[in-house]
Amino acid sequence: MSQLPSIVTNTWAQTSIDCAPDALIMVAPDLSLVWANEAAEQLLGWPRGERLQRSIVDLLHPEDLTLAGLAFGTVQDKEMGAPLELRVATPRGWVLVEIVGRWAKHLGEHGMLVASLRDLTQRRRWDLATRDDEQLRRLVDHADSVTILVGVDGCVMSHSPALTRQLGHDPEVVQGGAVADLVVAHDRAALTALLDGMLSRHSDGMVHRQTIELGLISTRRPDPVPYELTIVDLHSDPIVGGFVITAHDLSRLRVAQRALEHQALHDELTDLPNRRMLMRQLQTWLGEGRCVALAFLDIDRFKPVNDLFGHEAGDTVLRALADRLLDGAARFRGAIVARHGGDEFVVATCVDEDTAPMSAALLAGLLGDALRLPIRLPVGPLQLSASVGAATSLELNDAEALIAAADAQMYVHKRASRGAPTLDSTVDTRRELAEELVGAVARGEIVVYYQPIVDLRTREIEGVEALVRWQHPKRGLLAPAAFLSIAQDIGLDREIDLFVLETACRAVAERIRDSDQHLKLTVNISADHLADVDVPTTVARVLDKSGLPAHLLWLEITEHAVLQQPSHGPDTTVLAAFDKLNRLGVRLAIDDFGTGFSSLASLVSYPINMVKIDRSFVEGVESEQRSAAMVEALLALSHRLDITAVAEGVEREEQVDELIELGCRLGQGFLLGRPSPQLPGALVRSPLGPNSSGRYFPGSTKAS
Repeated sequence: MSQLPSIVTNTWAQTSIDCAPDALIMVAPDLSLVWANEAAEQLLGWPRGERLQRSIVDLLHPEDLTLAGLAFGTVQDKEMGAPLELRVATPRGWVLVEIVGRWAKHLGEHGMLVASLRDLTQRRRWDLATRDDEQLRRLVDHADSVTILVGVDGCVMSHSPALTRQLGHDPEVVQGGAVADLVVAHDRAALTALLDGMLSRHSDGMVHRQTIELGLISTRRPDPVPYELTIVDLHSDPIVGGFVITAHDLSRLRVAQRALEHQALHDELTDLPNRRMLMRQLQTWLGEGRCVALAFLDIDRFKPVNDLFGHEAGDTVLRALADRLLDGAARFRGAIVARHGGDEFVVATCVDEDTAPMSAALLAGLLGDALRLPIRLPVGPLQLSASVGAATSLELNDAEALIAAADAQMYVHKRASRGAPTLDSTVDTRRELAEELVGAVARGEIVVYYQPIVDLRTREIEGVEALVRWQHPKRGLLAPAAFLSIAQDIGLDREIDLFVLETACRAVAERIRDSDQHLKLTVNISADHLADVDVPTTVARVLDKSGLPAHLLWLEITEHAVLQQPSHGPDTTVLAAFDKLNRLGVRLAIDDFGTGFSSLASLVSYPINMVKIDRSFVEGVESEQRSAAMVEALLALSHRLDITAVAEGVEREEQVDELIELGCRLGQGFLLGRPSPQLPGALVRSPLGPNSSGRYFPGSTKAS
């Protein structure tokens, strides 16, 4: 133990020192506490001898250690150290003390620090309470922010006048009340949890702060007022002893934010939703799996309006058209009317899948009717027209693709009305898609969907048609019409055909091995690909690799040009390919059968095993006598030639009943199954039983 001075060991001297009003301590060079008087024990709150030989570091506030260390290092070279204000730990919490030390060289081997400690807490509080700082007081009184001092019990200790000035609360009621009473009911738990958390987590004496947005109650407004509260935890500070809350009114900021958000999502001229908001709404609907009908309008010859009458006249036209579209769209609940850009407008709404085509047509008519009446300008009434295209999301699950489909249809109408050739899309769009299509197979963007071919009477699935889709990284899922013609232009159609063939054969072969369900598979193949002399070899290799029996594969011809019989006879190259495929056991099918006499002639010229009756005949088969007669004739021809017939575009039960009555066994369409990336099961619906006439169907077991 370090040597103590004899005076502190003398009973009379010890009694005198213990009566001193200031706390006295002795600290060894290793920072251990070696002696303290009774006043020190009372100040620090521990009995005599309990802390002796322990480091004084345990007594000091973490933020004051650096200052204390520097002072301890320099006091040894001085007669007396400078007074320091430090925080020390007591049972009451952190207490602010003034420490004055002197180095006693004659004590012990290396000397000791003799220091006096005086509690400054009460004096500092009195100083703060009585300080005549009018400038600071005025600053707090007139500040826009509200300042509240809250005790550890959650009660208001004091607050700035801004609380009454902004929210209207009576100061006498607020003072001493719970701070949570100033907060709206649904936010009180969040504030209480935050204060409790700061008390429990931050017991290290450090200063912590957190920010939270809450609604405060106002006696002058019916609705809560949004405030941002910055809470500084000073409950360990001996002067403050609580939480300092600074609250800033966010009302004007919220109004400005809403104005900016509205501006970002609305067209400045018409105040309609802009393209950004339109895309957001479409993506929401499609993401929820809802069916969307959309119409796209472009004003014909709008540029001359600006050139001849000025841009103010053009603006008048656009605003008037926007008002008319809003009025017309009111009949569609939840519809969105947007300005897509320039003189282009879009109206979209959610519809039932069964009525989607009709709803799209109604939307298109709505947009077209908007310009039937003249628009009045200062120079007189102006009569304009518009081109309109419509699309539905029945086969499109991407907002960009849906708009692009309606846009393309609009251009078809616009160019047709001008007597100009129609284009599927603009030159720039085709060029961009062509560049993006290169490498799409390697990147895994080309995918295969399957649509079932169903026995109309039993609803058993007898086969599937493999359909190609492009999962575009930006435009979403694209249907074949959007890119197959481009693929042919740049020579990628054969690569895509081969990918679809390999993928579909492998999938169906796996289904057969796993479930013993012998599905027939039809795969579309382009005319150019079919003319390739290596096609039979390629097909044989795919069948061998996948394990799919050859008689279950049907190659479907999609190009009418191949089936057009020239005057000197059928195309010998195509005929040779057909013969080789037939010898392999592969079957051949004609799509869109019945749309021309060339298709009928091809039944004689080529070894065809299946025909798909075009949807244009199936559409009115139950209501139009001519359609029913045509379907009946095509069925009779196919049965007579021992060829399987499949009705395409079956969408209503009435069509099914009529097709069964006419002798059609197989069908394909949305009613029987939509295209899906997964192979369908064995049934699409419970069997219906035989039709009312009791007829059975000729050709039901031939070439099927």
